[in-house]
Amino acid sequence: MQSEMEFHMPWMVTVLLVSLVLACGASLASASADVPLRPPATPLVTHDPYFSVWSFTDELHGSDTVHWTGKPHPLSCLVRVDGQAYRLMGAQPADTPPMRQVALEVHPTRTVYRFRTETVEVQLTFLTPALAHDLDVLARPVTYLIWSVQSLDASEHAVQIYWPRRFPGLPAAGYGGPADPGQEGRRPPH
Repeated sequence: MQSEMEFHMPWMVTVLLVSLVLACGASLASASADVPLRPPATPLVTHDPYFSVWSFTDELHGSDTVHWTGKPHPLSCLVRVDGQAYRLMGAQPADTPPMRQVALEVHPTRTVYRFRTETVEVQLTFLTPALAHDLDVLARPVTYLIWSVQSLDASEHAVQIYWPRRFPGLPAAGYGGPADPGQEGRRPPH
């Protein structure tokens, strides 16, 4: 009888340890689902190690954007809502107040920021179409910057987006259009 118990004891200990590890893993997984991802650096423009732009701060308007090596590659973006200018990206101009950042989502091919005032929410999406199944698209050194603006108070607001040229090779652009309730903004004319 004692030899049978000695035979089953290591097996029972193993089952107990495996159960404990699985229970702890499930507990950690559920706890980490409640904590938003906070990467040490946020990818904005990512094509290869030589051509990439990152944000090293928690908020996109907390500092200028940089290459992953730390070399400055400053991008900036401003938005004017009903005549009031706000800074969305970059530390400059310092005299323009930043819009409150309320969310950051990092996905494999896109990074999404959301900003908010009392009247509108602005979503800024960096989309790099790095699709391994389509080599023609993968070979393009392109990142799309998608803006959308939504009214939070069911009123129409005058919204203008300003993208100054601060990074060699990127075109300067500015576009203004109304933000209708429920409208995701308008695209600039080509």
